Amino acid sequence: MTQPGGAHPYVSQWWPPGHIIGYEHTFVHTIADFVNACVAGKAVQPTFEDGLKNQRVLEAVETSAKKREWVKV
Repeated sequence: MTQPGGAHPYVSQWWPPGHIIGYEHTFVHTIADFVNACVAGKAVQPTFEDGLKNQRVLEAVETSAKKREWVKV
């Protein structure tokens, strides 16, 4: 549970070493970070604008696959 240079910042929030932490637990911390940032009045990353940009890329990928040609984003 440690990385070079020290422990992971979330390790203290979970069970003792040796217990499995799964993929789904990353989402718990994502939501906790979001809520804590909102409560503290801090900027939240990624932003909704980042999400919109990502969605535009995904839409371009889908369109490109359907048309079988490059699509400009």
